[in-house]
Amino acid sequence: MTIPLSARDHDYLRRAIELAHEAGRIGNLPIGCVICLGDEIVAEGKNAIWVPRVELYRHAELEALRALPAELAHRLSEMTLYTTLEPCLMCAGAILLHRIGRVVFGATDGYGGLG
Repeated sequence: MTIPLSARDHDYLRRAIELAHEAGRIGNLPIGCVICLGDEIVAEGKNAIWVPRVELYRHAELEALRALPAELAHRLSEMTLYTTLEPCLMCAGAILLHRIGRVVFGATDGYGGLG
């Protein structure tokens, strides 16, 4: 389902794209993610599956979820997760388990996303 995005949504997707570029520059897949609560970015993550060592579970979304401050755990349903690529099944499961309220992704993934 396509829902029109706000200017703020575009700003957060741009930050996720910056993180994707950082990941790509060092040899990882260029995927970035930010998690926001209201107008504040509360966690960020970028793909780290190849560098510094092979750890295939280190997807951008999981890295961002791991970076969430524990004191915000009671507000997860109020958060929005922005990612540059449609989450894979593993990441989608983690997002659901965390009860993140909203997910926005920049591009669909024809090779294994949820679409």
